[in-house]
Amino acid sequence: MTADTPNQQGRNIVLSGMMGSGKSTIGRIVAELLNRPFVDTDKQVEETAGRSVATIFADQGEAVFRLMERDAVRHVAALRGQVVSLGGGVVMDPDNVTHLRETGDIVWIDVPIDVLVGRLASSAKPNKRPLLEGDRDPAVLHSRLSALRAERYDAYATSAVYVLDTLGRSSEVVAQEVLAWAMQQPGVLSPEERP
Repeated sequence: MTADTPNQQGRNIVLSGMMGSGKSTIGRIVAELLNRPFVDTDKQVEETAGRSVATIFADQGEAVFRLMERDAVRHVAALRGQVVSLGGGVVMDPDNVTHLRETGDIVWIDVPIDVLVGRLASSAKPNKRPLLEGDRDPAVLHSRLSALRAERYDAYATSAVYVLDTLGRSSEVVAQEVLAWAMQQPGVLSPEERP
């Protein structure tokens, strides 16, 4: 099996969490270790729209972006055997969660606000995250991220089958923890992916 052909037996490993939580980095590592395709729903939206998420937000607004995101989720959920990184707000839509659960299991990558602030304040691409409006001031970031996390907490907690606290651990270690979790879950890994 190649990394371009989804494994039709294993369920999707779906990573959710706040922006800056490391979902994409961790997801790429897990995908490489399992020889699975890696899919980022924000990238799916960008490829379909031919524009960046930030441009979509600026030109058409968040509501239009969320509709595009919903289409991307349905496309991703139609296949199995992938590692998927969700945009931070995907699980706020119960229909998205329903579709994702049909072919996958959601893992919440939970990162403390202070860690997110540190990562996002030093980001080389601050304008990439439209909900932060390009702001890099740590106090402003802390306030905005705290409000977003509070708004999304219940959706993250109820949609996930597993919560992974990443405090003090590298992306590689967290990826290994995702794999260890997947090994314990029936149907997540195909027989070929098990040692």
